[in-house]
Amino acid sequence: MTRTYTNGATKLMELHVKYQAGFLKDFDKRTELYQLLTTSYNEVVTDLGGADILSRVQLSLVERYVFFEFTVRALKIRIVNYPRC
Repeated sequence: MTRTYTNGATKLMELHVKYQAGFLKDFDKRTELYQLLTTSYNEVVTDLGGADILSRVQLSLVERYVFFEFTVRALKIRIVNYPRC
């Protein structure tokens, strides 16, 4: 889902089904999901020694990791809440 502003800009409010590089910069920064994603991203980057020592490729891998981590979390929630017969 996206939010459209009067100036025509759009911002993401939930994860896409498919990974897109730079997805964090397209998020509506006021959402709780954005806060969770950036917190996770920053924690991983810090754990690896900080953004200043990581290469562009390494930072891209962290971004992919965060995307897939939250995708798996969402799938897990859907599975747990799936109606049983």
